[in-house]
Amino acid sequence: QLKMKKLLIAALVCFLSVLAVADDCKYTADDGTHFDLSALRDSSTDFTKKTDGGGGGVVFSYAFAVCKNVQKECQNIASPAAEFLTTPIGEGCRVLGSLAKQTWKLIDPSNPKRGVQIKYADGDPCDQSNKRSVTILIECNEQVSGLGEFKSVDGQGSCDYTYNFASPYGCPATSHHASGYFLLFFVLAALVYLAGGMIYRYKKLGLRGKETIPHLEFWSEVPSLVKDGVQYSISKTKQLVITVKDKIQNRNQYQAI
Repeated sequence: QLKMKKLLIAALVCFLSVLAVADDCKYTADDGTHFDLSALRDSSTDFTKKTDGGGGGVVFSYAFAVCKNVQKECQNIASPAAEFLTTPIGEGCRVLGSLAKQTWKLIDPSNPKRGVQIKYADGDPCDQSNKRSVTILIECNEQVSGLGEFKSVDGQGSCDYTYNFASPYGCPATSHHASGYFLLFFVLAALVYLAGGMIYRYKKLGLRGKETIPHLEFWSEVPSLVKDGVQYSISKTKQLVITVKDKIQNRNQYQAI
C-alpha cells in the first residue's frame, strides 16, 4: 500500500507541474473574465515596431514578448521589453521592464471585452527616483490576422511607455483557445487512466509494485524514447549556440543610452 501511495503521489505531482506550465500566461479578472495569452507566449519571434526618430538616419525599434523575455537582449540583460536606437554614429538601447515585475489587469474594467494589459516594471533608471516601465495594451480585435499587430508606441523617452497591440488573443477566451482546454482534458484523462488502472490491478488482480501500472511494457519503453529526444534536442541546441556566438562576434555590441 505504501508503494501504491507513492506512485499516486508521483502522478499527482506530474499533473500539477503540467498545469503550472499551462497556466503561466493566463489571467482571470475579478469579474471572472478569462484571458489566455499562451499563443503569444509561444511565438517564435519577438513582437517589434520601428519608428522614425525625426530624420537624420535615426530609427527607434521597440520589442516585447509576452510572459517571457525578448530574444534580442539589451545591455546583455534579459528583459520582456526594450527600446533600441540606431543612428549614423552608433547604437544604443534601454531596458523597459523586468519579467519578475509583471502585473495584469483589464484595459477597461467597465468593458472587459476591450482586452487585457500587462505591465512590466523595474526597467533602466529614468531619473533619480524612478525606473522605466512599459504597459502592453493587448486589445481585442478578431479581424487581425495571425497572432496580432503591433500598432504604435506612446510615451517614448518618458519613464512610462505604452505599447498598443491588437490581437484576437486580447479577447476573452473562447473557441480559438480550445487547444489549452484540450490539453487540460488530456492530462486529466491520463491521470484518471493511470490512477484507476493502478487501483484496479492492485485490488482486483492482486498485483504489487510496478506491476500495478497499466500497460507496463509500453511505459517501460518511454525512458529510452525520452532519452533519444533529449539527446537530439541537446545536439540541435549546441548547433544553435555556435551559430549565435558567431553572429555576436560579427556585430557591434549595443551600449546603454
